Amino acid sequence: MEDQSVIRSICDGVGRSAGMVAGDPNHNARPHVLLTYAQSIDGSIAKQRGVRTQISGEESSRLTHALRARHGAIMVGIGTVLADDPRLNVRLTGCIDGLTMTQRSDNPLPVILDPSLRTPLSCKLLVSDECRRPVIFHCCPEVPFEENSQSERERLLRERGACDVVRVKRAADGFLDLGAVLRVLSHEFGVRNLMIEGGQKVISSVLCARLADYAVITVAPVFLGGLPGVSPGTFEESGTDPAILQEPTSKQLRLRSMSHCALGPDLIVYGPFR
Repeated sequence: MEDQSVIRSICDGVGRSAGMVAGDPNHNARPHVLLTYAQSIDGSIAKQRGVRTQISGEESSRLTHALRARHGAIMVGIGTVLADDPRLNVRLTGCIDGLTMTQRSDNPLPVILDPSLRTPLSCKLLVSDECRRPVIFHCCPEVPFEENSQSERERLLRERGACDVVRVKRAADGFLDLGAVLRVLSHEFGVRNLMIEGGQKVISSVLCARLADYAVITVAPVFLGGLPGVSPGTFEESGTDPAILQEPTSKQLRLRSMSHCALGPDLIVYGPFR
């Protein structure tokens, strides 16, 4: 199968999953969640924490941008912002399906999970004309403004151009309550399809909370011996239902129906969780 056909087929599969979720009254009025990232054969997503590592090939990058073009929002963690300074926009789809993304409003809404409000005021998402302005979620304590440097930080981020800065409660594992984040994105920002690109803490938390509906994982033919995509002990963290830990392997978190294909030098593994 040619690369363009592979990309279109994968995107169509994600679209079918989103369509089924949209018609499911038990989905709790949250967005359809696509989890997608690239890893090495040994499961690493970076050579080491905080260091940008290009893993996938050009063809897989085109798949990423084609998927971005079909989603209302893209989510990353603050670690990804600090390490990669990403633009989270659509740049590489023109030769695939004729899409031309010339305005910031055409791009998905960037979403940053930033528990302590460490987003740099100079990051591309806040200053680049190529980027749509982000929504930043945090879980800093609520205290009076005059006592809270975080309130000042919120003001500076908004002045710098952030679409919004939203406080949500902290989850049992110390990270943001992702269920609350998804509800806010759905109810206040109208997001129906969310694409999550990492990094490790976000990937692990989404899997631990079982919030992903579909996965597209790129496996590159390289060994890194670096940072794993899923944190060791993810499913033993506080907040995970103890009954889940006792389930037989056949009932633990897995793709319901898995497909795989080659795309350039990489292997793409994809399918729905539900």
